[in-house]
Amino acid sequence: MRPARPKLLAYGVAAAGAAGIAIGLAVALPGGSASTPIGFPVVPSGGAVATATATLRAELESQHLHLVQLACVKNGRSYEHHAIVRCSADFGDPHVQAYCTVVIGDRLVTNYDNAAIACQPDWSGWHVIQFSSAPHA
Repeated sequence: MRPARPKLLAYGVAAAGAAGIAIGLAVALPGGSASTPIGFPVVPSGGAVATATATLRAELESQHLHLVQLACVKNGRSYEHHAIVRCSADFGDPHVQAYCTVVIGDRLVTNYDNAAIACQPDWSGWHVIQFSSAPHA
């Protein structure tokens, strides 16, 4: 009777080879996660805010969304040393959707593409007005 080890070794090599082929196909075939770049191709428009505005507008319109107004501002934050530009998208309903965007290479990546890009409420430009309760003379 032959020892079982060579047979087990042959099965192990075959399984490893099949797994390697499966991984290779997943990476090489279109639509695989490794072949699909994250974000939308940048529309160069000058500065960071203009580029974010033009590119996000192009991305939203490519998704056939009805964009009424788009306003973008730098908020002073960054993601992996890339400036975050926060945009408010008005789709015509009472809700305005926030998008925090970062240009990485030749792609505009939003917080919806990469959840690690922080997009908490931003109060830049808001001023607190304090009213005195003291009577006027």
